[in-house]
Amino acid sequence: MIEILRWILKVDIVVFAVFSMCFVGLNHTIQEVVSPLKVPRKVINAVLANFILVPLYVFLILQIIPLERSYSIGFMLVALAAGAPSLIKLTITAGENVARSTALLILLLPVTIVYMPLLIPVIIPGVDVSARVIATPLIVTMLIPLIIGFLIKAFLPKIIHRIKPIFRVVPTITLVLLIVLTFIVNFRSIIDILGNRVIVTAVIVILGAFGIGYLLGWPDITSRNILGLGTAQRNIAAATVAATQAFTDSDILVVVVLTSLVGLLLLFPIAKILRKREERYYEAHPDHIKGK
Repeated sequence: MIEILRWILKVDIVVFAVFSMCFVGLNHTIQEVVSPLKVPRKVINAVLANFILVPLYVFLILQIIPLERSYSIGFMLVALAAGAPSLIKLTITAGENVARSTALLILLLPVTIVYMPLLIPVIIPGVDVSARVIATPLIVTMLIPLIIGFLIKAFLPKIIHRIKPIFRVVPTITLVLLIVLTFIVNFRSIIDILGNRVIVTAVIVILGAFGIGYLLGWPDITSRNILGLGTAQRNIAAATVAATQAFTDSDILVVVVLTSLVGLLLLFPIAKILRKREERYYEAHPDHIKGK
C-alpha cells in the first residue's frame, strides 16, 4: 500500500508542477511580464538575492545548526529553487502589482532550471548525478508548460475562459494531496524530523530569505515588498522535482515540503502586515504614486 502511495506522490508532484506553470502562462502575455524587467538594477538585485545570497545564507546557517546530511540537502535544494507560482497569491494578499510579481517569477524560473542542475553536484558533496538528469525533469515539468501557457494565451485566447478554472483548481488540489501523501508515506521520518531542529531551521531560512529580498528591493516600498516575498517563497515544485528525481532519500523530500509549509504559514501573515504598512505609508505620503 505504501509503495502505491509513493507512486501516486511522484505523479502528483509532476501534475502539480505542470499545472502550476501552465496557469502562470495562461494569465499573462510575454509583453506584460517583460516590461518590468527592463530595469537592469532590479534584475541584478533579484538574481543576486535568489541565486547568490540565499544559497550562501542557507549554507552558513547549516554550518551553525548542524543537521543530518539528508536534512541539509533538503534545505540546499530549497535554497537553490526560486520562482514560486504561489508568489502571485502572496502578491494579491499584500495588495501589490501582480504584473510585477509575475515578471519576477518569469525571471527566476528559467534561471532556476539552468542554475539548479549546475550547482547541485557542486555544492552538495558526494552527489553522483549529472546536470542533465536534474535539468530534464525541470524543463519538462516547468519550462515547457510555462511556454505552452504563453502560447495558448497568445494564439488560442477563446478557450482560456474554459480551461483556466481547471488550471486554477488543479494546483491547489495537487498541493494539498502532496502534503497529505508526504505525511502519510513518511510519517515516521516526520516524527524524527520534528525533534531535530528542522522546523526552527526552516523558520530561520524563510525569514532570512525575506530579509535579503526586502533589503535588496530598495528604494521603493513596492519593490521591497515584492522582492522580499518573492525571495522568501522558494519554489516547492522545482525543489520537489529535484528531490524525487535526483535523490532516493525520502527525508530530503520531507524537509522540502515542511520548509514550504513553514514558508506559507509565515509569509501570508507577513503579506497582510506589508499591505497595512503600505496603506499607512501612502496615506501619510499622498504625493507618492504607488508602484513608481
